[in-house]
Amino acid sequence: GSDEPFTRESSLFAEQYSAWTSGYADQLLLHLMQVGYMALVIPFTIMWFTAGLMLLGMALYQQGTFERGFSKSVLVKLVLASATLSLLDTILGLTKNTILVAFSDVLIMLSAIPMALIYIHIIVKVCQNNPNILTPLQNVGKLAFSLYILQSIVGVLVFRHLAPELLLSLDRWGYMAMALVYSVVQLLLASVYLRYFKQGPLEKLWRHLTFKKYTASQEHKQA
Repeated sequence: GSDEPFTRESSLFAEQYSAWTSGYADQLLLHLMQVGYMALVIPFTIMWFTAGLMLLGMALYQQGTFERGFSKSVLVKLVLASATLSLLDTILGLTKNTILVAFSDVLIMLSAIPMALIYIHIIVKVCQNNPNILTPLQNVGKLAFSLYILQSIVGVLVFRHLAPELLLSLDRWGYMAMALVYSVVQLLLASVYLRYFKQGPLEKLWRHLTFKKYTASQEHKQA
């Protein structure tokens, strides 16, 4: 990592701010470079972590965890694992050793696993008592792809075109407030949209393209 801390007073921040609030063509080139870099890096890094999470989710589904949750003994182990890994991450992150700070990023990913499992347990128990209480979140899940792209578009419009000066003034509480407000907007938008439509626009397009490809493959086999 760089020896220079990445703060708003640093020259690196000024350089990045200028680049990401410049013209559309310049931002498009930066995005293409970023996507190219990620395409090279992901197969060696986060792809394996994501694949592991998918396998873990499949195993939990087969065991009925999403219907019953975890036993008390397993839940205690998850709490201890999450607390221990999070504490180690915090300690390493506060050191001045760049290697230890980088290693703390790995612990963040690992500590997220038992914490996510705890969230799953809580959600399962909540839904057992009141199956409809989380319907607004389920609606968001049904439109996850469309809402994800929409929030990206909104974020780009706000922070790079309409009000780029916010990047110079917002603190952590300001970002948190915006995230919470937009989350509520998404919950309302999803609920209203699904009153009139069964699928999101991008979900429908994705489904159409998938089945179109599957149908073509089946016809080719039969031929």
